[in-house]
Amino acid sequence: MQLGMGLSDDTPVLTIGGWVEHGELRTGDHVYGPDGRSKKILAVTGSTEQDLHRLTFDRSVEIVAAGDHLWLGHRDYKLPAVELPKGPNGERRRQYGTYASRELAWTTSQIAGIPIGSNGPSRSFQVDLAAPIDLPAQDLTVDPYVLGLWLGDGNSHTGIIGLDLQDAAELDLLGRRVPSNERGRLVSVRIPGLTAALNNLGLIKNKHIPEAYLNGSVEQRLALLQGLMDTDGCCFKSGQAEFTNTNFGLADGVAWLVTSLGFKYTRAETVGRFAGKEYRPVAKIRFSTRPDMPAFRFPRKLERQHPSPSRESRRRQIQRVEPVGRGSARSITVEGGLYLVGRDLVITYHCDG
Repeated sequence: MQLGMGLSDDTPVLTIGGWVEHGELRTGDHVYGPDGRSKKILAVTGSTEQDLHRLTFDRSVEIVAAGDHLWLGHRDYKLPAVELPKGPNGERRRQYGTYASRELAWTTSQIAGIPIGSNGPSRSFQVDLAAPIDLPAQDLTVDPYVLGLWLGDGNSHTGIIGLDLQDAAELDLLGRRVPSNERGRLVSVRIPGLTAALNNLGLIKNKHIPEAYLNGSVEQRLALLQGLMDTDGCCFKSGQAEFTNTNFGLADGVAWLVTSLGFKYTRAETVGRFAGKEYRPVAKIRFSTRPDMPAFRFPRKLERQHPSPSRESRRRQIQRVEPVGRGSARSITVEGGLYLVGRDLVITYHCDG
């Protein structure tokens, strides 16, 4: 196996047994590939001191790798001018400025050589996003969509969920209305058995997302995300979705749900303001929507989603590569040649052996 193609030993990697540092991976372990399915590790090298570089992608995602480590990605190249039919007066005409995307396997050092202009890298190197991570279905006592609704807009002491009047039709399908003190602006519904189930999960007066729900199947994780977004999320006219909450633990959970379902996100933390007054800090998770993975169920939000995914929403752009000195790194060989690294599940090549 080749040395000099490694990733930093402290790089987190998702395995079928949970998160493991890259330096702790062993032959026979299973990591995840670009298709979201598990891949067996066929071989590993010992860790060695190597010259390392930090690759910074858009959305502030960072991975530390050796100079010879390979990345599979895309670059846009300008095509030659095309001769067009002559004009009405016999003048020659050409079409300029057409670009095409090429798939390439480049090393960290090659990517570092891409010229940097005033607006960032010139026709930068772009890496595809992974498919949703294929995790086994969990035995969940509360429907994940209902749990998402309650975590967003539920009474922390009971199984009552309150939503704006315009969403009453959707909420009425889940339970029985109870009196509300919001002067007609809010519809509250009590879902039978929900209070007891939430109490058994340790969620009463303690809103958080249980591990089983974060690690459910694609369908379960998507349902949970939809419940959270229908309550504490919005969809802008641009198709961008945003989750907003003062509970940073819930925001962390939404960030993982989004990542594990094949999206990339931006996180911002601001101070909440209303009527000129400052309130508790607010976390915001924003991502681009896709028709194949609807982030909402409420029609008024669902109708604003993108009708088709843009290329930018399906790829990560490497914005810069910087040397960070020497550090411990190693290489692995996996089935299929590609695997996911980092908390943001970035696709990278293994060692070719």
